[in-house]
Amino acid sequence: ELFIINHRNETQNNHHFELTFTHRKNFDRYTLEGQVKDGPYAENDLTYFAEHETKVSSLSLAGFYKVDGKFGINYSSQITKDNMARSRDDYKEFNPLTGEIAIHTSSKDPTITFPAHYPTDGFARGDFTTRSYFKLSVLPEYKIRLNQGETLTISAGGTLDDTNRDTSRASPIADITWEQNTAQNQSNKVSLSYSQTSQVLGYSAIGGSETGGIFKSKRDLKRGISKNLELGFALERSDAKVEGALFYIWDKDLADWTYSKGSSYARYANNLDMETFGIELISARRWGNIEGIASYTYLEKDADYIDTNVDASFYALNYAKHRVTLGAIWSPNNFLQLRIDNEWRKQRDNELRNSDHIALFTHLNISIFPSKYSGLELFTAIDNLWNEDFEDVPGTPGKGRQGSLGATFRW
Repeated sequence: ELFIINHRNETQNNHHFELTFTHRKNFDRYTLEGQVKDGPYAENDLTYFAEHETKVSSLSLAGFYKVDGKFGINYSSQITKDNMARSRDDYKEFNPLTGEIAIHTSSKDPTITFPAHYPTDGFARGDFTTRSYFKLSVLPEYKIRLNQGETLTISAGGTLDDTNRDTSRASPIADITWEQNTAQNQSNKVSLSYSQTSQVLGYSAIGGSETGGIFKSKRDLKRGISKNLELGFALERSDAKVEGALFYIWDKDLADWTYSKGSSYARYANNLDMETFGIELISARRWGNIEGIASYTYLEKDADYIDTNVDASFYALNYAKHRVTLGAIWSPNNFLQLRIDNEWRKQRDNELRNSDHIALFTHLNISIFPSKYSGLELFTAIDNLWNEDFEDVPGTPGKGRQGSLGATFRW
């Protein structure tokens, strides 16, 4: 359940601010069934059932204050608070040789009771089930007019992050951008930026058990710090646009869910240090009522988990080394629009992945805009047209081919 209220105000002197409040309630139910692949419990059948209810509320204020024609201040602030309102985990293991069934359960909801033969066996979650964040960013900018239609913008500022769990952290932000606009509706832009961010994970990573269960938390997970140095460009013409970026990212104490052969059914929360090099290129071109969009991304990561027991990563090292997209939008009239999107990726090898590490996805979409009802859109779509079985998360079955029907009304 998601509730959002937003208000944006713009003035004639280019000031603007935006106020947003959100509240989200999530109720998740998981059922996992499988078999232990190795170790002393090999071939034992496993069933895992869980229910989690979480609530998140946030209030944010962001905007831009123009002091004069050259100087202005960008600002953003946000307060977020969430909590795990309810949590229940059932874990059942069946030994086909002995016929024995072991059942473990845990709950953070006092209204739920279990039979006496449901031992907790150390699977109870930790005490940390709430968190609150505060974030404030201030980024002053100064514009220098060069030649006709040519400007140089210099920005420098920072972000302050704080939580109810640890000390605050200040992070610098800096950017310099050269931009040129011509009378022929053309623009060229080159930018060099450096930014730093930090993040503290919540109950999912530190609120559980470190000794048992499907998800093994870690109470002393550190605050993650990420530094990004990026060189980007953008060339825009009346019927075409090309933009790209070359970037290098340093991650310190990044949190990740990892896998160990010693406990092949469980995920462990761990910190890691990682460096990432990347290239991204995006282009778009229009021919009458047809628009084509293409992109290419290359990533290379070097990670140090420090812990020698880590054999694979579910997220941080689960990425496409090469990713190519190609799409087209055809709008023959105001009534009909057809869209096709294709994605080819070569994923980094991961020993948990049962599918191939190369995949091709195609998405088709047909939209109808009835002229009799202004603002109404009816659409049908097919996702994963070729029914690829690629495991986006290693060890988790792919989503398969999906079809959908929908309607949107704007007023």
